[in-house]
Amino acid sequence: MINRSKENVNYSLLPFLLLLLGCCLTVFLSFGIFMTMDLVWIQKVMSFSSPEKSSVIPLNLPENKLAVGEQKSWNFKAPANGTILLSLEARIDWEKLAGSAFIMELTVNDVPITGERLINKPFKVTFADGQKGVYYGKSPTPYWMLFYSPSYEANSEIGSGYRVLEGQACLYIFDLTSLVKPGQVNKITLYHRGEYLRDILNRPIPLNFRQVKILQN
Repeated sequence: MINRSKENVNYSLLPFLLLLLGCCLTVFLSFGIFMTMDLVWIQKVMSFSSPEKSSVIPLNLPENKLAVGEQKSWNFKAPANGTILLSLEARIDWEKLAGSAFIMELTVNDVPITGERLINKPFKVTFADGQKGVYYGKSPTPYWMLFYSPSYEANSEIGSGYRVLEGQACLYIFDLTSLVKPGQVNKITLYHRGEYLRDILNRPIPLNFRQVKILQN
């Protein structure tokens, strides 16, 4: 006679174990995607030396301001070789910290500077209050995000929920190497694309910018 007195398996735990396995797999895959994105950004940052060690082609611009719909252009002669970077600080001139909006368009020789060219900070932004965003928008506003701020430093001040946790909030450095014509005169244009925002808020939306420089590595 066969002895069937072996321990019974508790199959009631099987659904829980499958759910746990699924959660672990999701976290693992998400972490992998996140790390891949971070590594792409790290590779960009490591591909050039510190801007402080770069050769600077000054454009001799004081702090300036654009109203909605206005634009400003600069010409510069690009070096014959090397990595070419554009550095500038920009913000929405506001009486207090108040989030952000996609209103800045930049072009080189009429070709848009898009999100993958940002190299001095992660593409994604995290605020101290836990809110998240991205620096470059998509349709219908394929523009660069700027912060509502009373100064270029306010978004780095501790104590505000609008404090940006990664990098310098108002500083933007872009890799223009594949956009410029080496050894020739090139044109950079900055556009204020805040028409949609002006219509919503029914008030002026000043775009302030300063420290516009071309860097060569």
